Amino acid sequence: MTTNTSDTHPRSDDALVASLTEGLADADLEGLQPGQPGWAPRDEYEPEAESLAAVFRERGTIDVADLRAVWVHWFSDDLSGYTPDQLEAVVADLRTRAAAP
Repeated sequence: MTTNTSDTHPRSDDALVASLTEGLADADLEGLQPGQPGWAPRDEYEPEAESLAAVFRERGTIDVADLRAVWVHWFSDDLSGYTPDQLEAVVADLRTRAAAP
């Protein structure tokens, strides 16, 4: 059974999106090097974070299928270059960030 962590840890949408944006920037699944001089801005993954925040708000969790769906939508990339373990690690980090108070 999945616990709906959005009920136990309410946060503003802005804080949730910011936290997920940071997590996606740290994971940098597209190799855009957000925040690095001469590369993408640190908030490069904000639209994707907004999509994942909507999923989290609706279901109280994020899973690998959600991450893949968002990536296909925004990048036409199904993340097949990553192993399931790598993607699960990214999603675990995003879940932790989303559930943080």
